[in-house]
Amino acid sequence: MQSSCSRAVSLAAQGRRKARYARGRCRAAADAHPLKIGDAAPGFALRGVDGKTYSLADFKDADLLMVIFTSNHCPYCHAMESRLAKLIADARAGGWRSVAINPNHRTPSA
Repeated sequence: MQSSCSRAVSLAAQGRRKARYARGRCRAAADAHPLKIGDAAPGFALRGVDGKTYSLADFKDADLLMVIFTSNHCPYCHAMESRLAKLIADARAGGWRSVAINPNHRTPSA
């Protein structure tokens, strides 16, 4: 199985758009590192299902930001949806905010 970085090279023959996407994934993986308790959250800008782009700054007034990584095709994620919705509603009453990130589908940009 090829890594994302080696895949970027082989994708070059299939078109520039796909290769650019794969190379972008390599850069993101190189920047990944574990956070320690108390570390500042890394900035982000992600498009929501409502079409709006959200960034870390949009949640600056929250006492705590809960980041949830979920999937739209995972049966375990589907099974937890109702419990997660209740947790989010309860947490929001306490000043917490949440953002759910679905990393499985990304449309490569042109």
